[in-house]
Amino acid sequence: MTIARWIAVAVLLLATLFAFQGGSFSVRDAKALERELVDRTGEVRLLNRQVDSLRAFHDSLENSPVVQERVAREEWGMIRSGELSIRQELGDSGAP
Repeated sequence: MTIARWIAVAVLLLATLFAFQGGSFSVRDAKALERELVDRTGEVRLLNRQVDSLRAFHDSLENSPVVQERVAREEWGMIRSGELSIRQELGDSGAP
């Protein structure tokens, strides 16, 4: 092989290497972006399930008297007339 062919082969190898590793994005960068896309897609699916669950709860809170009563009792401590409310407060009992 002549020196010109060796130079041509070297240039071709360097161009191939640059194509995979150089430029704006390398193959490694593309693989990292693909992994990030997969991760973000999983996060979006999880968030969509949470949104669907919250929408279902919102609908039942607006339309279901049973859910409304449960929330009123648990969150705000409301009781019906004639019922007694007993609260137990946790605190220091004074025991050593």
